[in-house]
Amino acid sequence: MEPVTPSPDSPLAQLAALIRDELRTFREDLASPEFVDKHTSGLGPSVFLSAARAGEFDTFRVGKRFVARAADVRAYIERQRVPRERVRTSEPKVDEFDVQLTPRVRRTVANRVARSRTSSEP
Repeated sequence: MEPVTPSPDSPLAQLAALIRDELRTFREDLASPEFVDKHTSGLGPSVFLSAARAGEFDTFRVGKRFVARAADVRAYIERQRVPRERVRTSEPKVDEFDVQLTPRVRRTVANRVARSRTSSEP
């Protein structure tokens, strides 16, 4: 049995053309920068999906893909931004530095400082 091809003027052909045009428009809208998926978001697939599952931004499914608005993803990225720490202009004082060390390292540093003081004295 051969497939039946409707004439271009038939209502069925007009409906098929209308559906095809609407689907093409819908796909172009999803491919626009307004929407992003796990590959085009800039977050990476696993981070995008984790954030979507956690409800950090709204997503919806198109076929098998999860899609989100690019503005929502950008807002999520901005919320994750960590302020930069100030760069120190001078050496840390021993007290500030000492707080960050474990007891073993503290003893080692103290021994080296004591040895350097005794070796530099005449």
